[in-house]
Amino acid sequence: MLFSLILPGQLQAENMTWCAYFNWKPWIYLTSQGEHAGILIDQLSLFQQINPSITVTLKFIDNWKRCQAEVASGKISFILGANKTPEREKKFDYLPEPSFLNHSSMLAYSALNNDKIQKIHSLNDLKRYRLAMVRGNSYGDTLDTFIKTLENDQVGEVSSQGQILKLVSIKRYDYFLLPAGTLATTIKKYQQAFPTLSSHQFRVIYEIPRATPVYIVFGKNTGNYEKYAEQWLSTLKAYYSSVNFDDEVRRHQNTNGQLGSKTK
Repeated sequence: MLFSLILPGQLQAENMTWCAYFNWKPWIYLTSQGEHAGILIDQLSLFQQINPSITVTLKFIDNWKRCQAEVASGKISFILGANKTPEREKKFDYLPEPSFLNHSSMLAYSALNNDKIQKIHSLNDLKRYRLAMVRGNSYGDTLDTFIKTLENDQVGEVSSQGQILKLVSIKRYDYFLLPAGTLATTIKKYQQAFPTLSSHQFRVIYEIPRATPVYIVFGKNTGNYEKYAEQWLSTLKAYYSSVNFDDEVRRHQNTNGQLGSKTK
C-alpha cells in the first residue's frame, strides 16, 4: 500500500478577503493609531482565532458601492457588515443570524440658513422637501420605505457624501440623512475636496429612531456562503456567549484607540 507524505510546508492556508463601510463607529472605525476597530473587527478577530487555518485579508476600498460590486462578483469574499434590502438580496446571501442589532438614530440635516424648511413633526412632513442621498444607500426599512414613496424630482442621487454635503449647504437640495454622531467625521473626510464645509453650516431638522439588523454578506453564486457560513455562525455564537454586548458598544463609543475584544 502506498502512502502520500504531506509536509507541513505544503499545506496551503485558505484565504478570505473582506471589505466594509468604514466610517461607522462603534461598529467599525479608524482609531487614532490608524488601525481599524469596532464590534465587527472584534468579531472578525474571533473568527480568525477559531479558524486559524483561514487567513482573512482586508481589501480596502474607500467606495461603498464598489465594495458591494466586488463581493457580488466574488472578487472579494464577504462584506463585514451590511443592512439587508430587497435590491441587495438579489445579489447577496446573508447569514441567517445578524452580527448585531443596531439601535441608533438617523438624523435629517438641512443647511443652517435654509429658511424654507418649517417645523418637521413626522416623516410625512419631509415629503415637502428634496432629499440628497448616495446612490444605492440603505437607511433601514422605515426610511427605505419612505424614500420609495417620494417622487423622482424629490430625490437626488449622487456618488459621494461629500457631494451631498456641498449640495445641501448651497441649498440645491434641502436635506440629507446621516447616523447620529457621524456628521463631524464625515465632513472631515471630505474637507480637502470641499474646504468650505463646516458642521456649523447644518442643523438637525428631524430624528428617526431605528433598530436595524446588520449581517455578514456574501455574493450569490460565488460559493463563499456555502464555504464560510457555518464558521461565521459559530463565531457569532461564541462572541455573544463571551461578552456583554452593551458594555462592548459603550467601550467602542468611548474608545481612545485600544483594540481587541474582551473574550474569555
